[in-house]
Amino acid sequence: MNLNLYDEFWFKVKIQSAKRVHGIACQILYPPDILEAVLDDSGSVKVQPGTFLSQNNTLTMLNAWLEDDKPGKIIVGLNKMGEAPESAGAGSLFDVLFRCVGVGQGDIRFSQAQIYDTAIQAEPSQWTSASVQVTGINIVSVDIVPRSITRREIDVTLQIEG
Repeated sequence: MNLNLYDEFWFKVKIQSAKRVHGIACQILYPPDILEAVLDDSGSVKVQPGTFLSQNNTLTMLNAWLEDDKPGKIIVGLNKMGEAPESAGAGSLFDVLFRCVGVGQGDIRFSQAQIYDTAIQAEPSQWTSASVQVTGINIVSVDIVPRSITRREIDVTLQIEG
């Protein structure tokens, strides 16, 4: 996806072909020279939960933070609360807000990514990455640099194996 400097976008993580999902854990790796994870007032990464794990009004818990408070790696944990039934099918897991801070090309990818059932057994899965290209902006004058507040979205979908 092509983006402009200072654009913000939601990195939307979706799942398909799921059978027994109670929670997920993953690391999101991104190029900190061109992207930054937007933080909320408490210093946590700005995320929003999807609807997949909250089927049937199930409560979920979503946490996301920068590893060692350094840019480049986000740790994400998402799970159902209590003894809720597992989710199946397809849907949205969570979204992460990013801002473009440099010009260049890079990938947003997953590391140590797992999908768990209620027994905390890992389910086989395939996690895909997304490529981003950030281009410069036009300088209108020496003193004024236009800043885009446009928010866009990048979708990635997980494929369950087996």
